[in-house]
Amino acid sequence: MKRIINLLIISSLLIALTITSCSPVEPQPEQTVQSVTSFYLLNEGMMGANNASLDYYNYQSGIYQKNFFTQVNPNIIGGLGDVGNDLQIYGSKMYAVINLSGLVEVMDAKTAKHIGTIEIPNCRKINFYSGKAYVSSFAGATYNNGNQIGFVAEIDTTTLQVLQKVNVGFQPEEIEFINGKMYVANSGGYNTPPNDNTISVVDLQIFTEIKKIDVAVNLSVLRKAGNKLFALSLGNYADINPDIYVIENEMMTKKLGIENASNFCISGDSIYILSAQTDWITNTTFAKYIIYNIKNQEIITENFITDGTNSEIEIPYGIAINPISKDIFITDAQQYFTSGKLFCFSHGGKKLWSVETGICPKYIAFLRE
Repeated sequence: MKRIINLLIISSLLIALTITSCSPVEPQPEQTVQSVTSFYLLNEGMMGANNASLDYYNYQSGIYQKNFFTQVNPNIIGGLGDVGNDLQIYGSKMYAVINLSGLVEVMDAKTAKHIGTIEIPNCRKINFYSGKAYVSSFAGATYNNGNQIGFVAEIDTTTLQVLQKVNVGFQPEEIEFINGKMYVANSGGYNTPPNDNTISVVDLQIFTEIKKIDVAVNLSVLRKAGNKLFALSLGNYADINPDIYVIENEMMTKKLGIENASNFCISGDSIYILSAQTDWITNTTFAKYIIYNIKNQEIITENFITDGTNSEIEIPYGIAINPISKDIFITDAQQYFTSGKLFCFSHGGKKLWSVETGICPKYIAFLRE
């Protein structure tokens, strides 16, 4: 099992991260969640520091627990590993994609206890379709040497065995499914400038890439709403700004015109968008919290945080919506190398609570029962 890599960064910060903490969250949100009993938060950690971590929040107790994976799996040497890159629950299992460690950690969804691992080099994102897991991989490409075609691995969720692989584009990221086809966002992000601007279309019956859709460079987040796909392009860090593009009938039809979009999620007919731009001279981040209505094709607001507490967020990083209560969760990366924060807002945009997390908090998975 490849879990521990050579540590590139050793500091007192790592020692602080290994300390387990349980903190009551005050005030607690109203118990309107019905079937969502808890959630997990995957912290990326620092590249090369082997300090990805998993936090856990229980709605009934109101207790938020840091380093939860280490608590329940003390015999797993090295913890989760190096750089947490995605977290999803499917059925009774939870899957954490650990990028530089080259593995998918599989846990019991209710307890976070270790079940097994799936070794996939430079794995990035995971999604599920018809009883199978699909994991994207950069396939060994490295920074500024990104001319290695990536692939998506199909995995049996019962045996945790890789069944087959399909080549896609350069440095593939997120995956979505519509009508028996798999759509893969290719970033090309290991090259400067990025060298891919496509979404691969894979026919799942023959597990073959059948076409590519030209969209925009450096694709990252990919989400579906009905038969439409929404893809975040991170731009080329020069003259092409980030934006969100719409794909329908396997064609790019428009962009939303939201410059500096950095992350988003979809809830019902609304796209909740983080738009953040950092001035590295003053080390100040300017953020917008946008809601875009899919049906009306218009921006509803540029600040869905209605009580002014957005000023407490230093660097908005991850975003998720509780599927039952519709509470909004935003993670704050802070300085990227210290503990981050998690903010919970009501559906109306008022702050309910916040709590300290691990380093670079980003991915939330809600547990339904």
